[in-house]
Amino acid sequence: MTPTWADRATPVRSGDLRDLYEQVPDLADVVVHQVRLVRFGPTVSLRLDLPRFPDNPPAEWDGLDRLQCHVRFLAVEDVILTGSALPATASVRLVDQPANRLSVSVTGGVDLTFTSSATLMITRISAYREGDDRHTFLNRLDRRLHTTVPGPDAEVFHDR
Repeated sequence: MTPTWADRATPVRSGDLRDLYEQVPDLADVVVHQVRLVRFGPTVSLRLDLPRFPDNPPAEWDGLDRLQCHVRFLAVEDVILTGSALPATASVRLVDQPANRLSVSVTGGVDLTFTSSATLMITRISAYREGDDRHTFLNRLDRRLHTTVPGPDAEVFHDR
């Protein structure tokens, strides 16, 4: 059986998504808010909204309707990025490659291709109401420190 994208995540955060969803949605028709390229690692991080709200949200997410998370790809190579302004609706496709690698393609309002390690990270899981910048983060520390997603210059938030 081919693993889902969430099955490829490090165990700590993949469990968060499995607790929130009966079945974690595919990465089709996600809203990509940010593409972050980091030379250390090197990594590519996608800040995106999943296509549907969780089946089992925590009580503090009552009244919210969007789930956002960062999906970070590690040991990235062969990056090609083209496209228009973000946010953009796109689909993310993962294809297994030899040597425990993935071929990743993001197509839609932004076009991005690269290869990465077959293991990925899911971080900064939050919920918000469409049209409102305020976010409620799943992680208690994130929830204490942030009520919105910090700007792109906040490296500690976006790169960890």
